[in-house]
Amino acid sequence: MRGNISTMDIAKKKKFFYIFMVINALMWTLVQMSRNVISIDSMEAIAWGDVLSAGTNKHPPMSGWLMGGGVTAIWSA
Repeated sequence: MRGNISTMDIAKKKKFFYIFMVINALMWTLVQMSRNVISIDSMEAIAWGDVLSAGTNKHPPMSGWLMGGGVTAIWSA
């Protein structure tokens, strides 16, 4: 016979989950900020962002548009 899961157990698990997610996001953000190298995918998206094209099946246009807009906003500031 299975025992009932109390709302306290669920609340503790949710709290642990949210704390874990915040720590995980902060850790990976700090790791990426500590590197002085742009990834190949980011460089490729910046290159696609120079031209407003409709994209292809392999490369949808949204990543290029966002990176192009972000780079333009940062460099023009």
